[in-house]
Order: sequence, then structure tokens, then C-alpha cells
Amino acid sequence: VYCISRFHTVELRIMDSQPSPQDAEAAIAYVIGISEAAKHGVDVSYLPDDQEKIEKGFESAVKYGELGRIVDSEGNPRYIGEVIRDTLSVISPYLREMDVDPELIGYMHQRADTPAL
Repeated sequence: VYCISRFHTVELRIMDSQPSPQDAEAAIAYVIGISEAAKHGVDVSYLPDDQEKIEKGFESAVKYGELGRIVDSEGNPRYIGEVIRDTLSVISPYLREMDVDPELIGYMHQRADTPAL
């Protein structure tokens, strides 16, 4: 996820193709869940106000995936995978309210809890 402040938007960057259709559905549901939480005033942003730190975190995520690290809004270093799991915990109730398939939500949690190789 990449913040484009001049347009007040967020860009989601994922691989050109996902390993499976279920992974593609999970990526879409993740973004929709974040949007739904934001509509309810829930901030799931962990980004600092410092653009340089945001860019370093982005580079780390691109290079190392979920093992990359970012500096959160409180100045603490965090693994990307940890941020994904925390965000998923926050957005899961909104996904359930939107009648997202419970099996897909379970799959999302399973993927988030499985370390990348």
C-alpha cells in the first residue's frame, strides 16, 4: 500500500498475478475491509508523518515482503507481516458485516499467520 498524499489516495501494489484466485480475492477483500473500517472512522494507518520514513518502509516491503520493516506512527520498527496481521484483526468484523465468505476470511487469517519463505 502506497500513500499518494497530493491526490489524497492510496495505491495498492500487488504482483501482476496472484498464486491463486483465492489470493486475488483475499487481496481485494483486504482493501475493501480497510475502506469499510475507514468509513466507520477506524484508522488502520500505521504510517508515520515523515515521508522519508514512509519511502524507506515501502522500499523494505518491496525488497523483503512481509519480513520488511516499517517505522510506525509512534516511531516503533515493525515487521510488515505484523502490520498485516494487526490490520486484518481490525477489519475482519467489517468483512463479516459485509457478508464476505467466512472461508475467505479464514483463508486470509491463515495466510497472514503463515510466514513467507
